[in-house]
Amino acid sequence: MRRTSFLAVPFLLVLLGMDVHARGFQTPKSTMETLIRAAKTMDAHLWFSCLSRTDIEVFDALYNPQVEKRLLETKKYLEEKQGKPLSNDMRELFAFQTVLDVGKYGIPEATHVLEERIWNDKYAEVTIVMALLAKGYLPPMTFSFLKENGQWKLSQWITTQTMLGWSAAQTPGMLDPLVNFAVKTHTNIEFNRGDCRNLKQRSFPLSAEDSAEFRRMWEDPKTRDRQGLLLLWAATGDPEAKGIVEQESLSDKQGRLRQGLREYDKMAAGLKPCGPQPETRGRKLPAPDSVEFWKIASDRDIIALRQCPARFPKERKICAQAQLRAAGILMSNESYEAAAKEYAGVVKTFPELQDEVVEAKSSLARLYWQKLGQQAKANELWKELSALGRLPPDAAFEAGKSVVPVTVIQDIEKTFRRGIFDFDVLDDGSILLLRLLDRKGPDGRPSPSGAQPRFDRHDSNGKFLKSLPDNGITEIPHAMYRNAAKLFLESYSKLIVLSNGGAVLGELVNQFKNFELKSELHNGVGGISHSEQFPQAIWTDAEMFWVLYWESLRGFDYQGALVRNITVPSCREWGNSKGRMVGNRRGDLVFTQPVKGNVFRVDSKGQLIPMRPPKLAEGSFSHIVHMFSDKEDNLYVIDRGSRRILKFGKGGEFIRSFEDESVTEPTGGAVDEKGNVYVVGYGAQGGDVVTVFDSKTSAVSRIRIPTMSLPNISNSNILDIEVSGNEIYMVVAQYVIKADRSGRILSRFQAKSSLRDFVRLAKNRQGNVFFCDGKGIWQYEGENSRLVVEFPARESNQYIASFAFDNQGGIYAYSHPEGVFFFDAQTKQITPLKGKYGSRLFSVRFMSVDREGRLYGTMSDIPEIKTISSDGETKTLISGKASGKQFWSPRDIALDAQNNIYVYDEANKALLKFQPDGAFVKEFSLAKHIGGWVNRIRIDGNGRLYVLSDERDDRRIVRFELRDMF
Repeated sequence: MRRTSFLAVPFLLVLLGMDVHARGFQTPKSTMETLIRAAKTMDAHLWFSCLSRTDIEVFDALYNPQVEKRLLETKKYLEEKQGKPLSNDMRELFAFQTVLDVGKYGIPEATHVLEERIWNDKYAEVTIVMALLAKGYLPPMTFSFLKENGQWKLSQWITTQTMLGWSAAQTPGMLDPLVNFAVKTHTNIEFNRGDCRNLKQRSFPLSAEDSAEFRRMWEDPKTRDRQGLLLLWAATGDPEAKGIVEQESLSDKQGRLRQGLREYDKMAAGLKPCGPQPETRGRKLPAPDSVEFWKIASDRDIIALRQCPARFPKERKICAQAQLRAAGILMSNESYEAAAKEYAGVVKTFPELQDEVVEAKSSLARLYWQKLGQQAKANELWKELSALGRLPPDAAFEAGKSVVPVTVIQDIEKTFRRGIFDFDVLDDGSILLLRLLDRKGPDGRPSPSGAQPRFDRHDSNGKFLKSLPDNGITEIPHAMYRNAAKLFLESYSKLIVLSNGGAVLGELVNQFKNFELKSELHNGVGGISHSEQFPQAIWTDAEMFWVLYWESLRGFDYQGALVRNITVPSCREWGNSKGRMVGNRRGDLVFTQPVKGNVFRVDSKGQLIPMRPPKLAEGSFSHIVHMFSDKEDNLYVIDRGSRRILKFGKGGEFIRSFEDESVTEPTGGAVDEKGNVYVVGYGAQGGDVVTVFDSKTSAVSRIRIPTMSLPNISNSNILDIEVSGNEIYMVVAQYVIKADRSGRILSRFQAKSSLRDFVRLAKNRQGNVFFCDGKGIWQYEGENSRLVVEFPARESNQYIASFAFDNQGGIYAYSHPEGVFFFDAQTKQITPLKGKYGSRLFSVRFMSVDREGRLYGTMSDIPEIKTISSDGETKTLISGKASGKQFWSPRDIALDAQNNIYVYDEANKALLKFQPDGAFVKEFSLAKHIGGWVNRIRIDGNGRLYVLSDERDDRRIVRFELRDMF
């Protein structure tokens, strides 16, 4: 049966859609019906009135500004969607938040209360089914109620802590003790769920009208997961549904219906409070009043964790650990100030417990540094831990050094493409922020037309000064630039110029113009090719502005006339990591090409001077995009990060590398009998060029393939390559082609669909070339290519991700996501390499087999080559990280007052300093100081570095003293 985890979907979703008539809190069932009415009318106040006191206590403990921000966003979305206002009481909305999140699931069309159980008129449970589709229909679910002052109130927290219903099937024997513990913890009531002497139960059969509604939905061809709906219907006990299940089971080859009914019956048995309890599978449960049971039951219950000192006053170590877990819960809920108090409380209350104190100080320091912007406090804690010899490995602290950044501004916006987008540091030390906010419509509500840019000014310590007057800009800018008199916003092909009336970034007035780059710059005339449509970087000075294109750097005056034209190394595929450019007062420019790893200084005469970073480690790599081997079993790795082809011996020793500036984004490679290496990809020469490295002389040659001559293709890039004899085999879109060494196409085979998502080509020991179409492996014979083997697929999205041949022609293939299979060429049998479907091997992206039968593989996104034994065990042979720095990617640049050049290396999270002439000086690692991505660096006139970082939409500007770093 297709199941949905109870925790995967908030349990309150099930309350929607039930028919509501009863009101009040006289019975658990009537309270639920009141909750339903609140949910259907989006009445947060009514919902809040239905909750137990302990629920409200938990909400108060977890409430924080981050929660409020998320609630406001959800509230805004639902108000726009439903066209009516919601409660403005944030406390009520916090308790109502799971209902606020149900919009994406819709309203269930049929829901039924199965049973109500009441113990001693103090505690109750209600079990319901509902037709709500969320990754499969949710199973029957049970909710907890407590009686307070004569009224039945919902206990959301007890329900979620014990996971009633689902946990009964997953953890036999644990339900009763967990419920007893939760009730006592949250109400101080002694309670035994297994004592049924005072239990009152009521069952509610399905009415004829409700049965007809379930049948209507099941017969509707538009209903998704009709089998899941039928199971839900049968769970109500309706005889008609059970009869249909029996009939449908006859044609259910996979047995899903019978298995689903067995699971539902298992859940129902686990929920029964009386009679024989389910087996605990040999697990002996600790005594309910023991500290061992308390540790299990209190794991995610912040109320229970805080009660530890009162319950177990002598168990100081356990209570210290409980307080640490409580802090962790608060951290996961983004209640950072409250978490800091818990960590500090451990340090103060349990000074004799060194391990717990060290953990508390380490966590508190990390919290100060990363979330609260109090780096000085973090540094003091790290200093104490360093003196004890317990400094955490990720601590941004070194004895004798004092690089302590200061969080100047932390953004309040935490949504995609909103909040701080760019910034600059003004000459007076103040900070100008470019923020993107929701654009407001005439009614004051957010407009669907996109974001609204806004400029905010802060002092050097981050204190807000003012928002500059609205200038009516409608473009969404990509970046902000500044010179002494103007601001420039880059937006696609527009450069928006804002004047400040001559003052040095004083008050911006409502004077601007959209400076449209001349049409000849973007329409393939005036000597600029069509491929140069969009600027890669822009810089302005007092006399002109500069635009960096793929193959040229051009300077224009402010009337748009071309003044300078400088040829630069081609870099055509920059993706999202566009280049950056800055200039100094001497007229020099510095620009980056991140994808190619280039930084150039351009002097006033127009000469390009490359700036060289520290040399990369010889055998390092970071992102394997292809692996292949030669006849001597040497392994070749194509590393997209460093744009190199690395050669290793069969024992893992590094031999040499191949690289050329034309290879910027390689996708495939091969080696011929002489050891010459062939590489294809999205390079500077275009995607239809094969780059060949001579193994003896290291000379580079190129073969252009006329891929555009292939019919009915939208992408002519060569995706993969194999070499056998004098022929070259390649994959282009849905074609596999064979060409001679001059590039002339000799034959081709057209597959039914594009081959770009699969590892495409490999050859056996005899030199025959094979390709994969995702489901099967074919031998290439031009138009007569034939299918050799098709591997089993249990799912529609299953495909062959890699394959390789052994000496006898057997084929190893990784069938994603099932595992590695072996096809015996002699017996034609297919067997999994390890266990059922080779489940121990995860995502083998590339494979190779040496002459001794040893299997090599690379795993997705892991820079390692592993050996894979016949029983599926893997062992690292080569690690791309073990050799040192893997590559560098110059993301941003800035200049100080002395014209020293600072380059941020995104690949290694490091800041590199160069002299004005481009000579390398020193490198400083920011890895421990900055979390997430670095989007911009700036330097003020006092030698202070400002960094804009983005970690999961948590944007902040952090300031460093350059003298402490260099």
